[in-house]
Amino acid sequence: MTRSLVFLLSASLTIGPTSWAGASDEPNQLRVTGTKVNVRSEPSTTARVVYQVNEGDILQSLGQSGKWHKISDSKGRQGYIYSALVTPVLVTKTAKTSRLSEARASKPAAGVDSSRRGPSKKTLLIGGGVAAAGIGALLLLSGGDDSKKDKDEDGFTPDQGDCDDNNAEVNPNGAVTATATSNIAGQAVDCTANSTWRVEVVNNSCEEVSVTGLTVIQTVLEGPCEASVEQHSATQSVVPAASAVVVHDESKVTGCCVAPGCSSSASCRFNRVYNVLTSAGNLRTAPIQCQINFGPQCPICP
Repeated sequence: MTRSLVFLLSASLTIGPTSWAGASDEPNQLRVTGTKVNVRSEPSTTARVVYQVNEGDILQSLGQSGKWHKISDSKGRQGYIYSALVTPVLVTKTAKTSRLSEARASKPAAGVDSSRRGPSKKTLLIGGGVAAAGIGALLLLSGGDDSKKDKDEDGFTPDQGDCDDNNAEVNPNGAVTATATSNIAGQAVDCTANSTWRVEVVNNSCEEVSVTGLTVIQTVLEGPCEASVEQHSATQSVVPAASAVVVHDESKVTGCCVAPGCSSSASCRFNRVYNVLTSAGNLRTAPIQCQINFGPQCPICP
């Protein structure tokens, strides 16, 4: 749990007198707030740029004309700068005046027992202005509850059921998906020999998912074959924010040839899709193409 410190000043805050150095109606100095700001020959955006100033540069104000300041820089160069790109530099009264004010504030009045007086006031510089405030302070500890924060910005906090607040893909509405891979995917080779098939279920939800069964659907793309559906038993539990392999088959692809197209040179090409039955619904994998070369022992479909 993160902690932040909150300081409360025990005495009331009193803003002291401030002054603009120079003239009474406008600041004497300006600080540049833009990154790279043009200084122009006239107070107009169409006027010629005479030089540029950088963020943080201090300029001398020579007057104001509408939304423009007439300024000079540290080299004495003059020009006009747009007022939205500078900010006034506040200066306090002289150090002598400040020390005098502090001394007067700390001096006890005649006939007053200084040991029974309340906390003395001390002059503080706040945002460029002079302020008086009590010395006493109260330190409070305020807690930041991580369970109410959405750290991965997925729209859910731990309080709202997010079981992994460091992963935006995992949340109460997270997807449950199934993927199929094969070592012969995309190859024109016989997938009945030396082929490996792997089906994995990824659970990005925040509830356990149970796998209850598996169906393999083969759809013919080319050749004298028949479509087929294979039923497989599969029982697996997939915990939240995890994955599990539910099928890892080797050389389990089978097929038959439709007469009279069957011959020693016959072959079929088809799509193989896994349909995984789970407590989160039926999950269908993307199709993987497969090929069967029948050869001399061409099995005839019944």
